[in-house]
Amino acid sequence: MTLDNPNSAQPRFLADTGGSSSSLIFRLTVTDPGGLSASDQCSVVVNGAASSVDLSGQWLSLTRYWWAGPGADTLTGKIRVKNLGSQAAPSTVLYVYQSSDPAFQTTDLFLGKSNVSSITAGGYVDVNLTLIAPHNPSSVYIIGILDATNALSETNEANNAVVSGLIR
Repeated sequence: MTLDNPNSAQPRFLADTGGSSSSLIFRLTVTDPGGLSASDQCSVVVNGAASSVDLSGQWLSLTRYWWAGPGADTLTGKIRVKNLGSQAAPSTVLYVYQSSDPAFQTTDLFLGKSNVSSITAGGYVDVNLTLIAPHNPSSVYIIGILDATNALSETNEANNAVVSGLIR
């Protein structure tokens, strides 16, 4: 382990523990211009974590344009897809559904899908959507399902549904 700038007031380093837990011991010695010095040490435990992918998302915008007569509604929106994991996520697929309630069910109306590009660990991508749905005069929820084909093994598979608020 090497400090990036040992003479800095806030030096940094990368604790490469190989994914396992480790205990690191730090010793700081301060010397004044007259040659007097004092030392102290502390121990820091670094918890290791296996590399992982964990996709989660949130609606940044969503608008529904609908008409009073028969026809179609147009939905435009943007979902931010985040990779909360410690490993890059390969590209995947986002499926979008219309629902009468905020819980996804396989009977919900499928509106379309969009490809999601790869995402670095801790990064995000914004996905712009334009979807057409049969006209529905009721208020609805729009639900995005990340990694809809279950191609990725994720740390938390339960956070893949991105549910909008009730839209009119």
